[in-house]
Amino acid sequence: PARQIPGVPTRYDGEGVDFFVVRENIEDLYAGVEYMDSRDVAIALKIITRRGSEKIIRYAFEYARAYGRRKVTCMTKDNIMKHTDGLFHRVFREIASEYPEIESNHILIDNCAHQLVIRPEQFDIIVTTNMNGDILSDLCAGLVGGLGLPGDLEPPGGRAATGDVGGEEGSVGSHLEVVGHRGAERHQEPSLVRPDPRPGRWRSVRGLAFAQRQPR
Repeated sequence: PARQIPGVPTRYDGEGVDFFVVRENIEDLYAGVEYMDSRDVAIALKIITRRGSEKIIRYAFEYARAYGRRKVTCMTKDNIMKHTDGLFHRVFREIASEYPEIESNHILIDNCAHQLVIRPEQFDIIVTTNMNGDILSDLCAGLVGGLGLPGDLEPPGGRAATGDVGGEEGSVGSHLEVVGHRGAERHQEPSLVRPDPRPGRWRSVRGLAFAQRQPR
């Protein structure tokens, strides 16, 4: 999630930044299928399957339906990678037709990076392939204060977290995202923070746990 945090100053204060990046997590170039074709040529295979695409895209739409999100945006580079990203985009269009109450659109990843900096508030849920999501989710975290703030199924400890406002809070959010992902009951969309009654302080909250620190 990329959501404006009370008490954490950013370039987008008051813009209503509040969206999610939903990323496929086992396919694409990150499947790790690569080899040396010769001493001077390395080759990596970009693997996109219908099954993997359907699973993550349907999750994005089901999440939108469950929590009242209005729009799901598919992000690819299918103007260049017509077979792999093209398949992901085609599956997105097919599944989007099953959710007529939810607005759907498509954007190329380079334009998406531009739009995230210019007008991040236009996004609600972004669904994308593995590597695209890995890169853009870090950009999105930077919009709201750094990699330590958004909860993530991938904890921020394994990523470059330099300049984060709240690394510990992000780790708590990540672990509790896993709990929710494995079936913990939720009656409302998870919230990252709540105000603290003491001036100048805030708390991160994910169900059963909270962490607290003074913002820099």
